[in-house]
Amino acid sequence: MPGTSAEARTRRLPGSVFALAIFLSSSLLFLTEPARGAQDSTHSTATPLGLVSSLRALTSRRSYNVNTAAQIIYTFSMGGLATWMPTYFVRERGIPLAVATSTFGGLLVVAGQGEISSLGCRDLVLNGCVDILNVDATIAGGLTEWRRAATFAQMMNVQMGHHEEPQVAIHLLASVPNATYVEIFPNPERDPMWHELVADKPRIEDGYMHVPQKPGFGLTYNYDVIRRYRGDGQVSDAGRSA
Repeated sequence: MPGTSAEARTRRLPGSVFALAIFLSSSLLFLTEPARGAQDSTHSTATPLGLVSSLRALTSRRSYNVNTAAQIIYTFSMGGLATWMPTYFVRERGIPLAVATSTFGGLLVVAGQGEISSLGCRDLVLNGCVDILNVDATIAGGLTEWRRAATFAQMMNVQMGHHEEPQVAIHLLASVPNATYVEIFPNPERDPMWHELVADKPRIEDGYMHVPQKPGFGLTYNYDVIRRYRGDGQVSDAGRSA
């Protein structure tokens, strides 16, 4: 039948993409971690944990296992839906592709948390892929790069969010006119660092998080928690606020 070969290639393509993604993800296991404390003023002679010990420590935490499994399921589910749902509308309902894409996107589309720069965010906006940019400043080039993305999003009538990290997000979102909500997890099992690391969390009242007014991020960290998770224990109490 005409088009059978092309359709077969189309069906095989997602499998090839997933195989490539799994291969690239697996290669991360062989990356060399920078020496612990290399950027600290006082170097430690402690021996860092090996790969097996590090993986054992991670997998012993229930929150890590649950979160990792959820992220994997979420990623593959959204990728599959984004790839195949417009095709379903075209083939089964006879809807033109341009209309099918916008129909599937009838709900607000929030994306961008995996982008590593404002350039990737720009492409999402220009191609009409998002209604809200959920950029994470901790992986997307820092605060300045996040604000570049926010400025461009504002010009294109796209709103801004921030992927987790409420101690950072509250300041960034409060600084732009196209902000939405601060993402926060009230369950300590889901985000133990937020509940343990920050000693004086921003006040939440009537559905609003109040912006800290101290210098920097306006936070005081629990250095007992930092000591607990550092392998060498070389932590100074100086400069507790950040």
